[in-house]
Amino acid sequence: MTSSALGELITRNRYVLLDFDGPICSVFAGIPAPTVACHLTTILLGAGIAPPAEIAETDDPFDVLRYTITHTPELGADIETAFRAEELAAIASATPTPGAAETIHACQHTGRPVAIVSNNSEDAIRAYLTTHGLTNEIAYISARTPANIARLKPHPHLVIQAIQAMNADPTRCVLVGDSITDVQAAHATGIAVIGYANHTHKTQRLTDTGAEAITTHMTALADALRFAHFACE
Repeated sequence: MTSSALGELITRNRYVLLDFDGPICSVFAGIPAPTVACHLTTILLGAGIAPPAEIAETDDPFDVLRYTITHTPELGADIETAFRAEELAAIASATPTPGAAETIHACQHTGRPVAIVSNNSEDAIRAYLTTHGLTNEIAYISARTPANIARLKPHPHLVIQAIQAMNADPTRCVLVGDSITDVQAAHATGIAVIGYANHTHKTQRLTDTGAEAITTHMTALADALRFAHFACE
């Protein structure tokens, strides 16, 4: 399913910002995210920190990172470093999202610079792009580094950083993401969002959060990009 607004958004926007985990690949396809979260929690326990049950039992390693930054910031660097190592290990078995590479190629062929805007580590993203031969098609990577762990999405920092790095007009930018935090971060900067609803429950969630268009397949986005290019010609 692809919303009718998709083509209109693609036609009027020149810059495409892509989230990484989801729209481009499944980072934790080979090393499950709950396993990573457990490893990070173990570090907290080893440091004498007993997180609440919702953190100790979470399936999302970002929950552990956010908890650490908020409640034990002195351990933030240690958790981020460990998380980054887990991501780098996971990238070797990350599964490409069908249509993702085609979307990036279509952006390049239609003159649309692409930035990756992601809470995942910059090191992991660069490793994936290198492995899959996509490095030269990405204009900028705005992602997690040890210096910005307190300013991840939904904070608008990463989106703003990408827009400024590309010298882009925010009114000509669109972000493609699969999470509520993507929508929140984009809207905080005034740019539109295409929600990638790769699971049924995400369609309503992304729509309710304010995504201006929805696609359930990245291949449909690639097709829309090609069509918009030909229509403009």
